[in-house]
Amino acid sequence: MVIEYFITILIVLLLTCIVGYVAATMKEKVYLSKDMIVLNNRNISQNDIDKVDARCFSIGSVEIMSGDEIKIVRDNLEIVKGMVIGANTQKNTIVVAENSKPVEVGTNGIKRIKIISRYGKFLKNF
Repeated sequence: MVIEYFITILIVLLLTCIVGYVAATMKEKVYLSKDMIVLNNRNISQNDIDKVDARCFSIGSVEIMSGDEIKIVRDNLEIVKGMVIGANTQKNTIVVAENSKPVEVGTNGIKRIKIISRYGKFLKNF
């Protein structure tokens, strides 16, 4: 009897999580269709956004766009993890919003890039 209630509660929680994920992704897709990207970080100012001149770019075979969450490993094994604001093509840098502040990462010092999640996509590969 108790196990049946527990299983019912778990199923309801699972369905709630799935519906919430789909709703959040659909909201991001609507924002993308209106050419808007929402960055939930209070430490990003308009000046940081103005430093960026490319919203969609590629490094090697990896295509990156604003809003993607990435992990960058530099040559000195320093790890930068955060949301991409964009790229500055004149300086050859990527502007990433880390936990507390935006960081400019030079493209020539990158050893490896891993995309954690794409903005407005259900799955990474699609």
